[in-house]
Amino acid sequence: MKKLASGFIFATLLLLTSFTTPDCKSKFIGKWKYEQISAKDMYVVRTLEKQYEYVENGKYYYEFDINWLSECKYELTYVGTNSPNPAEAKVGESFTVEIIEINRKTMKYKTIFRELTDIGEMQKIK
Repeated sequence: MKKLASGFIFATLLLLTSFTTPDCKSKFIGKWKYEQISAKDMYVVRTLEKQYEYVENGKYYYEFDINWLSECKYELTYVGTNSPNPAEAKVGESFTVEIIEINRKTMKYKTIFRELTDIGEMQKIK
């Protein structure tokens, strides 16, 4: 009987933890780099409200507003750049980003932009 009760408690705890929402926002803030790109070429700095993508060792940036749709899904809206090279997006155009997995060192994500889907990974550098 004790084995049955402890098995039930274990199964209940396992079930409850599988339904908890990951804390994406608390791990999201900071400085990140894309998996296949050197941080000297491009890095990203994020707060909960803004994202800046810096290129050429921080010389130029692309600015985005962040609108959270859920704990692990947000919309990036392109605001503008100080770079002489235009962005692929137009000012006011949005991307949808879903965080698939995140911890203090890496983030896997899915981006949807103009009906195109991309899956990638980033590493936290600060």
